[in-house]
Formats: sequence, C-alpha cells, structure tokens
Amino acid sequence: MILALFPAGVRSGGPDGVEQSILLFSGASSLEELDADELERYLRFLEHPLELNNASRSRLLSSGLLSAYRVASLMDYRRRCGDVLSFTELAAVDGFGENFTAALRPFVSLESVNIPGRGSPDGHSMEHSFVLRTSYRRSSADDWALSGRYAISLDSRYEAGIALKEAYGSKAFPPESSSFYLSYEGSSHLSALVLGAFNCRFGQGLALWSGFSPSSLSTASSVSKNPTLISPYRGYDAFSGESSALLGAAASFSFEGHRSSGSLSACVAHPGVGAANYSIYLRRGQFGFTALASATECKASADLRLNLRGMDIFAESAFDFFALRAAAVLGLRFSPFPNATAATVLRYYPSDWPDSFSAALRSSSRCRDEHGASLLMDIYSDKRKHLVNVAADAAFRPSKLQDGFVPGRSVQYRALCMWKWNCLPVLSLSTRADLRFRGWEKYALRANMRSELAFDDGANMLKGRLELVHCRDMSYLCFVEAGRRFLFPGGTELSLYMRQGAFHADAWEDRIYCSQRD
Repeated sequence: MILALFPAGVRSGGPDGVEQSILLFSGASSLEELDADELERYLRFLEHPLELNNASRSRLLSSGLLSAYRVASLMDYRRRCGDVLSFTELAAVDGFGENFTAALRPFVSLESVNIPGRGSPDGHSMEHSFVLRTSYRRSSADDWALSGRYAISLDSRYEAGIALKEAYGSKAFPPESSSFYLSYEGSSHLSALVLGAFNCRFGQGLALWSGFSPSSLSTASSVSKNPTLISPYRGYDAFSGESSALLGAAASFSFEGHRSSGSLSACVAHPGVGAANYSIYLRRGQFGFTALASATECKASADLRLNLRGMDIFAESAFDFFALRAAAVLGLRFSPFPNATAATVLRYYPSDWPDSFSAALRSSSRCRDEHGASLLMDIYSDKRKHLVNVAADAAFRPSKLQDGFVPGRSVQYRALCMWKWNCLPVLSLSTRADLRFRGWEKYALRANMRSELAFDDGANMLKGRLELVHCRDMSYLCFVEAGRRFLFPGGTELSLYMRQGAFHADAWEDRIYCSQRD
C-alpha cells in the first residue's frame, strides 16, 4: 500500500486539455515517458506563454512548439496584417488549423497593446521564481525528498537559475544533484547565449540531441522533431551524470534575409565536446548541417524538413568518421482525410553506430542497432471531444544475428492504440492498450492495458487509474489521487496532492511505470 502527500509550489496543470497538449507536442503516449526537464519546459510555457505577436523568428523556432513552416507563415502574416488578435484568426493562418491551434492555445499568448496593423513593443520587467517541492514516502523506512529551484529574469531576455535536489534516503548536505545556468535571449544577431547547463537539439536528433526524445510509437502529429537549437537546462541533475544535458557554453546567431533566414549555433561542453549547426529557413521548410567532435565520435550530418502541398517531409543522414558508419532517418506526414493525421517513418541505425549524443526516433533507449519502420495515425472528432491514436512499429536488430538468433527471432513488433473521451470540459476518460513481441527474449509477448478517469477544473483534481500487464505473469496497479491548488496574494501558489494505491508485480518482465510528483 502506498500513501503519499505532495505539497509543491507548482500549479496542478489546469484542465485536462493541458495534459493532452503536452502529450501531443512531446510525442509521449503518457506522462510517465517524460523526464523532469521536458515536463518543466511545458509547465514553464503555462506560466510564461510564448508571445506570438512579440517574439522574434529565432524565439519562435527555439520554443520547439512550431515548425519552420509555421513560423514562416506566422511571420509573413504579422508583416502583412499586423498582430493576431484571436485564436480563430490564428487557426486561419496557413499551416495552423483548428486542431493544432487548440493544442497550442495553453502555451501561447496573443497579447497586444496595439491597434490592428502594427507591431508590439518589447516589454521591460523583472521576475523572480521560486519553486519548492517536498514529498513524504511511507514505507519500511519513512523518508522525505526535497527539491528547490530559483530563477530570476530581466526583460524576458536575461535569466539565471539554480536547482538543488535531495532524493529519498540521501544526506541533507551536500545535495544529491544540482544544476545552474546563465542565459541571454536576444532579438538581433545574437539570438541566444547560455553558460552552465544547456540542451542542444539539432535536426532530427541523429547527430546531436540532448534531452527527451519520443519513441517510434509517438503520435503522428509530433513524429517529426522541431529543433530548439540551444536552450537552458532547467532540471535538477545536470551535475549528477544521469542527465543528457551538456555543461559548458553555447551561443546561437541568427541572420535575416529577404527570402530566407539562417542560424548558426555552436557549443563547447565538458568533457571535450564541440559542436556546430548551420540552418537555413525558407518559406516551405528548412535545411541544416551539423558537426560534432568528441573523444569517441566525429560526426557530420545533413537534415531537411519541407512542406509540399500539405505534406511534411523530414529526414536526416549522418556519417561518423571514427566508426566509418552512416545512419539515416526519413519520414512523411500528411492528412488522409479531415481531422486526421498520418505518418510513416523509416530508420537505419547500424549496430555499432556511436550514439552518446544521438536521440533520433527509435524503438529502444539507444539510437543504434536498429532497422525499422513505423506507421502512425491520429484521428480527432469535432471540437476534439474524441481523440484516437494508433501506431505500429517493426524493428530488426542486426546484432541479434551475430548472437546466434535466427532472423525471425531478431525482430520486435509493437502496436499501440489510445482513445480519449473528453466527456465534459473538466472530465475525461482514457484507455491505452500496448502489445509487444520481442523475439530474442524468453517471454516474448507483453500486453499492457491502462484506463484512467480524471476530473480537473484547474483548482481541484481527482484521478483514478487501473493498469494491467501480462508478460511472465499478471501484474496490476491501481490508485486514486486527489489534489487542490491554492492561490495567494503576490502570485504565490501551493498545490497539495494525496495518492493512495496498491500494486502487485512479482517479476521484472511484468513491471509497471508510474510517475510521481517528486
């Protein structure tokens, strides 16, 4: 039996549509797949929405919310018509549409202090942010966990932050994990500068991508990556060795032309890692070139993303000069009928591909030893009341042949189906079924099913979940969670959560993952 209390200085997440938007943009099938830094990135947009009318081209691109094609469409609309004054107007901008605009809405702002037809001036302000989380775990040895983060920003351009974390059972000092950063975000040629902990995300992730990356059973809407170039790492564990964040210095420069624009990004990180990326942005897409050098890797890659007659084409190919190996990923996304998005992705990663800094689309935790293909489709009803995501993936592991497995036992097949029903604006029901066949394992077939009923009105939250897994044996998990969000004068927030549940799993093959708020 589990009993936990979570007081925290972070908002509860608001109506359930926020969670659905996070999953759509991240490509994760559940919040359990997201790491802490990636989740914090979206929660930050809830607190500090991306200002579509004020942000520069480089800021829109580095947010990771918009593709280069959508950014080009928005910049062209702002130039011709002025500020976007409503989300209905935004949905009419080329490349956006009603479904994408509905998912984007929690993370952006259309704030405008000008009459239609004119741009918005830059704001000037100083903001402080302090987040404190603590959790209590009642088990064989009662224990507490504690984490805190402080950040200060000036004029929404200069920012500094520090984060500390203590896990269950660790000593009070020194902290188990920590992180810090200094960053500058400009609107001229120097678009970004980061010292300390940072993420680099270029192309489709084949040469260099730090941070979260979705699996090959992503959603069709997010199967292609939106490179954010360089950005501060706001997580807690940059110095612990458990994070993919880089430590050092990084800068990004932008160039504006009449028909195209470009960006040049470079970083130097510990221990002895250097990388650079040059990207060209056109009206219908982007092209990029990345180089990376370290003690174990020396890579060069080229990537592209194009929008042709409503179809998104994305690809990246890379070559490592130390291993003398090439890798590639190619994808296509389109809309077969209204309120539907389909995608297919092909990938080729050699078994000895150096992947210390790679995070392209894949079916396992490593971006290597895989020849695979994915088919994905998202279907939405009007007003997004019903959402269905289906995906199928096949992956061949070349190394398994070398280990003596026959070709039929060197493959993995996976199928995923998710259905969500937004019964009311504050009430939703979701079901997720996942089937996997992994030929080289003793217990090759694994089935998983999860159902969840959630109520969330922004201030009060109640959620119930039941999950069943069958592989070696049968395992289950069920819990009920309640939460309450309090607002105090001055913008201070306090969120309280209590979860009680039960689980049973006797074998590692029957394990179940469940996220915690600590």
